Amino acid sequence: MHKISKISIFFISLFYLFIIFSCNKPVSREELINYINEPKNGCMKSNQHKGCNVSVFYRPIEIIAYGELVKEKGKSQEAVDSVRQLYSKNLYFIISLSVNEYDYLQKYVNNLSEYNNVVSYLNYGIQTDLKLIIPGKSSYYPIDCIFTRAYEVSNTNNILVVFNKEVINNEKEFTIQFNSVRKDIGSHSFSFNIKDLETIPEIIIY
Repeated sequence: MHKISKISIFFISLFYLFIIFSCNKPVSREELINYINEPKNGCMKSNQHKGCNVSVFYRPIEIIAYGELVKEKGKSQEAVDSVRQLYSKNLYFIISLSVNEYDYLQKYVNNLSEYNNVVSYLNYGIQTDLKLIIPGKSSYYPIDCIFTRAYEVSNTNNILVVFNKEVINNEKEFTIQFNSVRKDIGSHSFSFNIKDLETIPEIIIY
């Protein structure tokens, strides 16, 4: 059996250190969003019901508060840390709705009455249809839901959903349950591994 020299061990160690640091190198905002949008990374889930596509995307505070972080970076590291602390109390997700590659609202563009009903639902009603569930324990409603109107810029309707982050402390996984009162959206469950959300790449704040 050949003996491995100390020099070989040294270079092998350097190689593994290179791999580790390469995987953990900071990324741009766009690269982080692309990472999150890749299903294999566990930060987004999707489902379909009667042609309606429902997707849930995790949104770290570095993306939610990116503009504020960039602004504060010009002042001091303490100012940047203060913004992170402000947003770190919550857990953020984007729920996107689309039908046949168009935003969900387009389905009702020729029916003004129903179109207005859907807008009202996305603004106010959807919050009671969402829950964060800890398996075998409790369920929690969002503390806020914000419907963002893209006005044909996007092919999805997006809702920012905010949960209290404390509810997942010391947990390993959770499920976001979406039981919509609207039958064409349907009922959906999206399970997340907390480790996947905690091991996303670090973002570069320009």
